[in-house]
Amino acid sequence: MEWLCLVLIISSYVLPLSKSQDTITATSSITSNQTIISAGGTFALGFFSPGNSTGSYLGIWYNTIPKQTVIWVANRASPVPKGSPSILRLSEDGNLVVLSGKELVWTSNVSVINATDAVLLDNGNLVLRHGKDELWHSFDHPTDTILTDLKFSSN
Repeated sequence: MEWLCLVLIISSYVLPLSKSQDTITATSSITSNQTIISAGGTFALGFFSPGNSTGSYLGIWYNTIPKQTVIWVANRASPVPKGSPSILRLSEDGNLVVLSGKELVWTSNVSVINATDAVLLDNGNLVLRHGKDELWHSFDHPTDTILTDLKFSSN
């Protein structure tokens, strides 16, 4: 019985450390100085300001390369102005949204609602999910970088 108590005490300290840092849920968000990291540590997602930019962008970059190498940008056409708070969160309808304060800057614009989370995969793909159903992929909206698991299709 004593060993069981010891295991429970130890696990209550160890388990929170292993909590996933690759996921955004309805109760979490990312602000201008935060990132999430893919499970294997290969990619990071967060806000960045390139060079002399007057705004910030939500992007995915290699986490393991010292020089920031961005592979995907969400709000390329609509940067968050400097000085305005940058926020990424799940909206009430389950879409991923980038906000500049309270102003909508970008959305994943999924018609199926109620996504439960967004996870950054170790191949660089950001996936919006409802349970096991995948509703949206950043790989479906490529920018100027081609990655190994990125698939092209045409209608």
